[in-house]
Amino acid sequence: MISEATRLIHERDLRDIESALVPLGSIKTKFFEPSEGIPFHSLLVYFGDDEKGRARYLNLIFLALAEGEFDSVKMLQYYFEFPFEVNPEYTESLRTLFTSLNLAIPFGHFGIKGEQTPIWRYVQVMPVDAKFDLGTVHEVLSFISFILDSNFPEIEQAAGF
Repeated sequence: MISEATRLIHERDLRDIESALVPLGSIKTKFFEPSEGIPFHSLLVYFGDDEKGRARYLNLIFLALAEGEFDSVKMLQYYFEFPFEVNPEYTESLRTLFTSLNLAIPFGHFGIKGEQTPIWRYVQVMPVDAKFDLGTVHEVLSFISFILDSNFPEIEQAAGF
């Protein structure tokens, strides 16, 4: 379990990211306090609806490490679940596509959570005492949006939809 001091640093960092995104207007966010389901602060970034009207969200959360593990770094996870499930008959073709895409994208990776949920995930590692460069965060989010948007149709087709 993380210390209260670490929890407060994570909360501050996520709130700083949210504060930097709000003035942009086109990016909507929602900050979540720890809950029974997710015992850590998290920030949900709305990426807009897809062509079929399904909402798309990116979740930002700090990976919780036990005290004494990797004390010199903090790890911010960017996590996206596609708004559809994989048709079981297409799982292998989607895995093949993800292998190809993962070799081509500059950061993050595509995968399948469980057996049916396509995901994209990236973990940003930085020194524990570093403050986020909020301009860089915006650039990272823009690049994530580009990676997801440019591959979304092909992934949906490979998933059997």
